[in-house]
Amino acid sequence: MVWQHPQRSALFLAASLCILWARCVTGGPIGGEAGENVQTCADKTIQLEISGRTPLVKFKCGESLIHLLPKIPPGEKGTSCFTEAACKNQGALPEGAGISFDGSSKVYTVEMTKIPTANGAAYFRCTDTEPPTRATAKECIVEVKIKGSPAISQDRQCTEAGKTVNVRLTAPTNEATFACGDNVSTLNPAAPTDVFSDESCTKETKLSTLISKATLTSGTSLEKQRHTLSISTFPEKTTTLCYKCQNSANNEACKVIITVDGTTATSTTTSSTSGARTIMAGAGGLTVVWVAALCAGALYGTTL
Repeated sequence: MVWQHPQRSALFLAASLCILWARCVTGGPIGGEAGENVQTCADKTIQLEISGRTPLVKFKCGESLIHLLPKIPPGEKGTSCFTEAACKNQGALPEGAGISFDGSSKVYTVEMTKIPTANGAAYFRCTDTEPPTRATAKECIVEVKIKGSPAISQDRQCTEAGKTVNVRLTAPTNEATFACGDNVSTLNPAAPTDVFSDESCTKETKLSTLISKATLTSGTSLEKQRHTLSISTFPEKTTTLCYKCQNSANNEACKVIITVDGTTATSTTTSSTSGARTIMAGAGGLTVVWVAALCAGALYGTTL
């Protein structure tokens, strides 16, 4: 019967919406909320992750697994880990990273104070013996994924008052990241929706009035001095944006001037091919309509 196809489609759509609704109500996001519960390594490998945004993770070993390898020096932070999942070879944690133990809560904390430039992983063994010499020794592996952040080039680091960093954005590159130094760590304007519109950084305005849908995203935690400007659509005319990295004590600043090239600069280079593209697009559109009509006919039992 002709009406069965749309009825099935409607039922399928309704069922899909119900499943999605139930997932949102009962399950929440996959993996749960991060940072609230301390995972326990009891009988199978657990995976954790640290990064510049979340530079600290915690875990526990199961009740019978009272030892952690590599051992942590008493009263100190450990800097050793295993370098592979088999936990045969030991190595050092990345520079600025360490592991500590709280005897009262039985919680281990892995923390880093410096962002590595490359991804990596560290492994630890929870065991019931020290060292685990028996073949039947119980153990559980803790894998800590270490997410690095690409280093920002020196010419995009605003580190000294009186210095100017110049960045140019030309399509198709639509993103630029810069960093404020420790001595000039405060970004001005403070609001991500605001920007200076001149090279002297004096005329403050809304970013959206200069470039539609442009956004400035600032990092958190160890990445709080890292800022990324993203542009969805380039402006028609070349536009100047300016930010100041300031010293909060004396307001001395380093300037970041971002020049965003306008689309008019490249329009003449593409005009010669636009006509051919339009013709091809039109032909392609007619083909899509024709195929869609055939599919509709097959679905509802009609013919063209």
